[in-house]
Amino acid sequence: MLAIAAYGNPIYCGPSLMSDLEPLVSAFAELYLDLMRTVDRRMADQGASLARTKLLLCLQKRGPLRATDIAEFFNQSPRTVT
Repeated sequence: MLAIAAYGNPIYCGPSLMSDLEPLVSAFAELYLDLMRTVDRRMADQGASLARTKLLLCLQKRGPLRATDIAEFFNQSPRTVT
């Protein structure tokens, strides 16, 4: 299996290297999700969720947008935005 190292150079990742990385990747993913949940919960306690803040920042930067444009920007379905 090939992986991309720093500077775009391909390196070989044998089965043992991949199996050594799995716990690290899993731990990182779990940490990321925990962090995002904590941030969202604390922001919601202050009156604005993380999703709402992202939307407001998007509108501040880009100006008025249609719901379909917002959905496309966030890679979501239009019904999710409404």
